Amino acid sequence: MTLFNPFLLGLFMLVIGIDEFQKGRKSYGYMSIAVSLFAFFVSLQAFFLN
Repeated sequence: MTLFNPFLLGLFMLVIGIDEFQKGRKSYGYMSIAVSLFAFFVSLQAFFLN
């Protein structure tokens, strides 16, 4: 289950980033999407290294 935690965090942050873009807050949108990409990267590393 700990393998899916960063993936779910990345998915959640991606949804938040898209929502922030739709609200017009681009700085929070970029930050949320950057965090989601980092979480996806960590999730993929954990998947391949296990």
